[in-house]
Amino acid sequence: MSDSLFELVLLIDDSEIDNFVTKRIVVHSGFGKNIVIKDTVHDALLYLQDEKSNIEMVPDIIMLDINMPIQNGYAFLEEFEKLDEMVKNKSKIIIVSSSDEHEDLEKMFENKRVFKYIVKPLTLAAMADLKQQLT
Repeated sequence: MSDSLFELVLLIDDSEIDNFVTKRIVVHSGFGKNIVIKDTVHDALLYLQDEKSNIEMVPDIIMLDINMPIQNGYAFLEEFEKLDEMVKNKSKIIIVSSSDEHEDLEKMFENKRVFKYIVKPLTLAAMADLKQQLT
């Protein structure tokens, strides 16, 4: 995995600025080596479906925003359950959202695939904490 904890991280967020910042922090912190960015749930699900037979292109970590137009993070989690078992077993989901509403937190943690919930903006300190929890 070189100097990074994870080989491949998938960012799913409709905000170009948030994706730019998150990518820099993920790489700079040594959390992820390769970053794939999808700005819609639809595109992210297509990517995961297309790469299901290529284990190297299935992300170790999925960093998911909740609030997106058309399909949101909840829709992604529902559709994620329909994906190939290999994809579901390899990928850990981290919610990275501007929402700190108690309802959102509760709803996300009802899903067994959600490992952690981080409130934006993502910071190096949050990444260090996450790295420690995952090692």
